[in-house]
Amino acid sequence: MNRLVNKLSERITFEKTFRYLFFLLFVFMLSPFNAGGGDYYLTRAILYFSLTFLVTLWLAISQLRREFPLRKTGLEFPISLFLIAVFLSFLSLSSTSSKLDGFFLFLSYFAIFYLGIALFKNYEESKFFLKILTSLGLFLVFVSLYQKNNQIDYLYDFFVRERLHLEVSQRAFAIFTNPNNFASLLILIIPLSLFLCLNGETKVERILFALAFFLLFLGLVLTFSRGGYISFTISLFIFLISVTFKKTNKGKVTKFLIFFSPIFLSFIITYFAFQPSFLKIFSLTLDSSVKHRLFLWLGAFKMISHNSLIGGGIGTFARLLPLYQFQGAYSRWSHNTYLQILAETGVIGGIGFLSLLFLIFLKGINLWSLKKRGKEYQLAIAFLASIVGFSFHNFNDSSLYIPAVGIVFWIILGQFASLSWLQEKTQPYRLIKVKGKLKERRLSAIPFLVGFLVFLFFFSSFRAELYGRRGRSFLKGGRIVEAKKLLEKAIQLNPINTRYKVDLAETYFRLGKSSNDPSFLYSSIYLLEKAVALDPLEPEYHLKLGIHYATAQRLNEAERELIMARSLYPNDPLYSLWLADFYDSIGREEEAIKAYSEGIKLLKYKEFWSGVVRNILNDVGGCFWGRGKIYLKRREYEKAKSDFENLLKISQKAEGYYYLSLAYLGLNEKVKAQENLEKALAINPNFKEAQEKLYQLKR
Repeated sequence: MNRLVNKLSERITFEKTFRYLFFLLFVFMLSPFNAGGGDYYLTRAILYFSLTFLVTLWLAISQLRREFPLRKTGLEFPISLFLIAVFLSFLSLSSTSSKLDGFFLFLSYFAIFYLGIALFKNYEESKFFLKILTSLGLFLVFVSLYQKNNQIDYLYDFFVRERLHLEVSQRAFAIFTNPNNFASLLILIIPLSLFLCLNGETKVERILFALAFFLLFLGLVLTFSRGGYISFTISLFIFLISVTFKKTNKGKVTKFLIFFSPIFLSFIITYFAFQPSFLKIFSLTLDSSVKHRLFLWLGAFKMISHNSLIGGGIGTFARLLPLYQFQGAYSRWSHNTYLQILAETGVIGGIGFLSLLFLIFLKGINLWSLKKRGKEYQLAIAFLASIVGFSFHNFNDSSLYIPAVGIVFWIILGQFASLSWLQEKTQPYRLIKVKGKLKERRLSAIPFLVGFLVFLFFFSSFRAELYGRRGRSFLKGGRIVEAKKLLEKAIQLNPINTRYKVDLAETYFRLGKSSNDPSFLYSSIYLLEKAVALDPLEPEYHLKLGIHYATAQRLNEAERELIMARSLYPNDPLYSLWLADFYDSIGREEEAIKAYSEGIKLLKYKEFWSGVVRNILNDVGGCFWGRGKIYLKRREYEKAKSDFENLLKISQKAEGYYYLSLAYLGLNEKVKAQENLEKALAINPNFKEAQEKLYQLKR
């Protein structure tokens, strides 16, 4: 028994155990359990507190062993500069919770970067990591193939419930909400799988990894990501050109990959290049996808020019874009990582991040001058090819902000930094030296204490999100009392999250309506005021606060908040509609008509509106509806007729035909009035007003 324990203790070292824990985190982040790839907060919270635990454990035990596990990479200055810019961006007025989330996301990336360097110290350890990563990539390809041949309604419903925009349209997407994010992940993995094929220990292993390479490439093809195709071609070109300089022969599989793969890939890419959907990017008439990106970039440029030094706040692009929209184009991401970083962290953060990439590319160029070109050289080139392809792809996407993709990129970045410096025989050194057991114990207590506090914060946030999600679900299902209890717990655990306050305010508002107790209304107003104070640039919060003020007959404050909501998102007709309805309800018809008209003007932007979570066209229809009813009241029947006809082009409802018939009656066109009444009754046979009006016409 003692021998078995001794053998296990020799084989299972602290480094190995820690490495397996690290792999478990990777497996979770790249598994279907992480639906959205970390695109919603619950899985990001799991990432944050898991990394906090791992980093704390690693630092504390390393110090107890009188060593500090960080290797100097030469990238400390740009990383520090970027983190300083992130801290400075907290001075902006945008959402506190969004800025904290963005800050912790990039802090997690830097932790992954240094953990990767510390955990994978040599060629064999790095190669083992590549095998795990390639296997996870293959698994996601099989998931995407299954999705293409089966119904995905359950996943669609999940993303809608989480307020995520699912952009599939018959494309492979695996666990992500956007196929382009899946393409980014595959761009990172495919060059590494090709390296494994070239450097397999046995013929069987090389053949297996050759098969993996082609399956991963098939997954990339099925994403139909045009930017992904181009970026992949660049990364593959860099790897193959670099490897062919190495004068060794790895057998028939190597020859096939080096000489015939480019021909095969060129054929496939050329085939897709002549498809109509692909040719549009080269045509004189830009398709909606390309135009949407161009308009997002123009909006990002406007944002950068307004907050050029410190930016609008890390992680706040989605909050700020409505203020700088161009042609009504909106997305939660800028579809250009570099523009988004500049918009969020300003020039200082942009210089820090771009300097980091520049130093990496410079080190890649220096690799070419090395005389020895062994396996470590090939591995470093594979990492460089992945980094270059991914960096190029982020010129037209923002996949770095997706945690499942971002952690893969940053660990590859760390591995390349480690391997490229290893080529120059740079040895790791200790940044902290401790002497004596007492000093050592005091020092090791510091990361434990800090890590424990941070872990508690993230774990509390995770529990709050669980309560908040369940409370929101109960609220939608009409279980108001249970929702109230859960949302109150969520706020206690995470008081800076404004979403919980807004949901609890809605709960109090409904309780006040059902019980006629004004104290609930006052409580809802108080919570919304708190939410607006924490996130003053969120138009939805101002809108809800305005509605609650109006219910409490605080009309001046209601008008102020509704105007503020519209000014924060001028290109969304919802806010014009609510402001106009408010004016109409208090008898200010001229101002109501003006607000309705401003909402209707936004119809020209419908090309870029998404109907996944909310059908924005219905809000324009509401503006036609409200303005048409005012025109009817004023006996301006021609204008009313025009508005109801436009309403019916958007939504054919019985009420629309009924009010159109009233406009025709006002114009003394009884035949057309009767036709529209019959259409109204065909949709809703129990429509009493239409039945009575039709009966009067037929008498």
